Amino acid sequence: MWSRVATVEKLQQALRLIDSYSLVCHEIRRCITLAELRDLTPCTYLPVVADHILAVGWLEKAFEIPTGPTPQEVFAKLTEFARNPWQPFVSAGYHECGICQFGGEKRGTANLFIPYEGKIYVCPELITHYINAHYYSPPVEFCEAVLACPPMQSMAYKRLLVACSGAVLWQTE
Repeated sequence: MWSRVATVEKLQQALRLIDSYSLVCHEIRRCITLAELRDLTPCTYLPVVADHILAVGWLEKAFEIPTGPTPQEVFAKLTEFARNPWQPFVSAGYHECGICQFGGEKRGTANLFIPYEGKIYVCPELITHYINAHYYSPPVEFCEAVLACPPMQSMAYKRLLVACSGAVLWQTE
């Protein structure tokens, strides 16, 4: 296992060496991207990148994780959203929790898209595990967005996505 400090650097070196193998390169880029995502920064993990689509809860051991209390109502709504999330993209595999002490106890494949006040917050469905098991404390503005978000399969949710410039998530070139 690579040391956490050298992981990104080694992945970048590997990417340069094998760039002719597009599938492998895509996976390496995904790992580098996950390692670089911070709360409330543009979410570069998705096939669509826009300044108003913000990452929340993309956690790795190598980086500081904000901890503290999270309102139970936020946890409950995120849990409900994760049961049947709206997904504009198909996932090609799963992600295990990278911060569990002895290997990933939880796996996730979906992302949650939370539209609010002109922004769309994107978090992995594992955010509920991060909050419950690791005391992750998401940003306050994300918690406000979660509480204000209508059910994901509702027309109100779809309208809110459109109002927050969400059409970029399902448009093709």
